[in-house]
Amino acid sequence: MQLRHAIATIRQLTGKRYEALESLLEWGELDDRQMREFVRLLNDVREGENQRCRGQASRMGIPGLLR
Repeated sequence: MQLRHAIATIRQLTGKRYEALESLLEWGELDDRQMREFVRLLNDVREGENQRCRGQASRMGIPGLLR
């Protein structure tokens, strides 16, 4: 489940496929703890991007805009 979530998040954030990285993830090179931290990293990147966009929208006078 976390594997599909991680790959979907990468594609959603970037709009791109990273075939070598996806292959590495699919081969199970990461243990459960590492996979959880990887998914947490992706979520942190997404939240950081959301905060950046909200701040930029607020500075432009568009409060409440979410990405």
